[in-house]
Amino acid sequence: MYIIPHPYKCIKCGYEQNWSPHEHQTTPMADSDPVCPQCWSKFLKANLGIMYCTVNWRNVSDYDKELAKNERTN
Repeated sequence: MYIIPHPYKCIKCGYEQNWSPHEHQTTPMADSDPVCPQCWSKFLKANLGIMYCTVNWRNVSDYDKELAKNERTN
C-alpha cells in the first residue's frame, strides 16, 4: 500500500515539508519519524568537517573562501 506524502512540521525550528515513507529521499529517521532536514544540516555543519574544492577557478578556491570566512568568525 502506497502512502502519499503528508505535511510534517519540525517541532524545533518550524520547517515544513510533505513526507511519506514511500518517497525517495535521504531524510534520516529517529525511531519511525523523519528527522528535520534543516536541523540535520545545521547539526552536521556544527559537528563535522565539511570539505570544499581546492581548485582556484576564479583566483580563489571555495576552500580558501571558507577558510577565510572561518578565520573572521573565530
